Amino acid sequence: MRLIGLDHLVLRVRDPKAMERFYVDILGCTVENRQDAVGLTQLRAGAQLIDLVDVTGRLGLMGGAAPGVEGRNL
Repeated sequence: MRLIGLDHLVLRVRDPKAMERFYVDILGCTVENRQDAVGLTQLRAGAQLIDLVDVTGRLGLMGGAAPGVEGRNL
């Protein structure tokens, strides 16, 4: 098996605005979709998608603890 790409990456984040600025302003991603009601921002990175999930939003609360000793960010 040879890896040729990633389809979709989901990052659980504490500061979604700062993360969006980094991925858009520094890495050149574009905002593909935004669902503020559930705390999701979807970014386009070439053919791949990166979801930024706010750990305090509806989706983020379903994933357990925020990134840190007790929680994961993926």
